[in-house]
Amino acid sequence: MMGNSKVYEKISIWLIVAFAIIQLIACLLTKELPYGEWDDYLYTTASLLNDQNMTISSDDIHYAHDLFPEAVKWGDFTGSTFHTSSGDILPWYFGTYSAACIPMVFVLKLLRLPAIHAFALTNVLFYLLALYCVYKKLNLSAKTKLGLLLLLMLNPAVFYIIWISAEVFIFSMIILAMIQWTNQKYWQSAVLISIASSLNPTILALAPILTIDYAYWLYQNGEDKTARGFIHQIKKNYKSILIYCISSSIKFILASK
Repeated sequence: MMGNSKVYEKISIWLIVAFAIIQLIACLLTKELPYGEWDDYLYTTASLLNDQNMTISSDDIHYAHDLFPEAVKWGDFTGSTFHTSSGDILPWYFGTYSAACIPMVFVLKLLRLPAIHAFALTNVLFYLLALYCVYKKLNLSAKTKLGLLLLLMLNPAVFYIIWISAEVFIFSMIILAMIQWTNQKYWQSAVLISIASSLNPTILALAPILTIDYAYWLYQNGEDKTARGFIHQIKKNYKSILIYCISSSIKFILASK
């Protein structure tokens, strides 16, 4: 069994390496097109770089056209129907994904490559992070993890990698959250669900299920099954519970915006 486990692990790591090479080449060679909610994410990234906020001004639009010249011919930015008192346009989506793409913008500018590829490359990196954590962190057998990796590599989400859109980022956060949840690391899972739900509030449906499972885990792991014992478990795990409550609160605050 140990020998088989080593074989499954080697196959898993080579699959991840092959997947990474194929996707990175595809991202750099594929012409970027205005798929998905590209304008919300692209202009928010530009705004965060230009004046460090998530509202889009005319100056931000000019900055975005300098940074991403391909976007000039893709149409005007419309954003949401909401405006600030200064006249800036509010995008439909929170800036989590846009902020995550900024490091890759800097890398591409340093390499003198088109910054427009930052979004697809960020998608690849977060998807690879999710695949690596399945391989390295998930507390399941090597054979089961190999099966999961194959399913994720053949997943329809892969077709969204080249999009200037947050779908792959959200999916990667959910994968990471499920890994932590499976490993019974509840506050880490709550933080990752919070990040994903900042871009799609429907993911909040996971919050009450996670809460119930966490409460059940606290009860099951206490030697004293009485109410006093449960309270003792809460006190014992107060740091994790505090982080969990903060991240859960952030979910609902962002969803209400």
